[in-house]
Amino acid sequence: MKQKRLQHAILDDSRHPFVARMLQLQSEILRRQGRFDQALEAIDNAVAMKKAIYGTESHPSVAEALEVKVKIFHHLGEKVETKLLIDRALEIRRKAYGQNHPEVSRSIHDLGSYYLRLGQYSDAVEQFKQARQITASVFGMSHPDYVERTLNLANARNEQGEYRLALELVAEVKAALPSGNHYLTARWLQLMGELQRRVGQFATAMDYIERAIAMKQAIYGMENHPSVAEVLEVQAKIYDHLCEFDKEQIVWERILEIQHTFYSEQHPALANTHYDYSSLFLRKGEYTKPRAA
Repeated sequence: MKQKRLQHAILDDSRHPFVARMLQLQSEILRRQGRFDQALEAIDNAVAMKKAIYGTESHPSVAEALEVKVKIFHHLGEKVETKLLIDRALEIRRKAYGQNHPEVSRSIHDLGSYYLRLGQYSDAVEQFKQARQITASVFGMSHPDYVERTLNLANARNEQGEYRLALELVAEVKAALPSGNHYLTARWLQLMGELQRRVGQFATAMDYIERAIAMKQAIYGMENHPSVAEVLEVQAKIYDHLCEFDKEQIVWERILEIQHTFYSEQHPALANTHYDYSSLFLRKGEYTKPRAA
């Protein structure tokens, strides 16, 4: 009874650190569920509450909440606001912790992800390498954060056309992957599928991608999640290589259905998918049919 009364007292205080942490956690859960508008509302409340609690905008706990907001803005395609938030969180953390700290590594990693989405691959590589080095020095090379940094570095190398180097990076962290249905393992499978596609090993690529699809569906508890759409894109491209255009069309239409559910009409991912979908009809010789689903 005393514990319940204490919990109610805490929740009744709208400026308690526990409430701010719960709002931040709620936002992260909503983000993973693809409920981005609700996630943004929760994290805005968390940021405002933390600023009021600590009496400053420069507290490390505020930076933690800003990191969650960065991830939401990534999903929403908000490029300018994302960069401002990353820079602010990085400034707060460097001032609080110095340079070689795991929290600083997280913001540097966010900056790398930002550059990767913009297509600035050399800048992304430099940020990922720096974040990876800090993480390895603090936690070692079997830590999940190191695995994540390495996978993103491999992805940037893939975008640069450095496929063999990317494959070496992916192979490096295979032994450190979490067991069971884990988002890092699903990302590893997806990246392996993409890299095998790039080097022309289409059957092997499809095996990795089918495993990644099944794992992501299990993780998120649904077939129509934005993260599932990401791996379906690789599957569609494999079908394109194999000239299995009817199967490819079905996959692109499923991707568009997912993206229309979760993203605004102005989202960059939708523009890219519409382009790929329209290009399919050109390859099929159906020149009057390039269209949106």
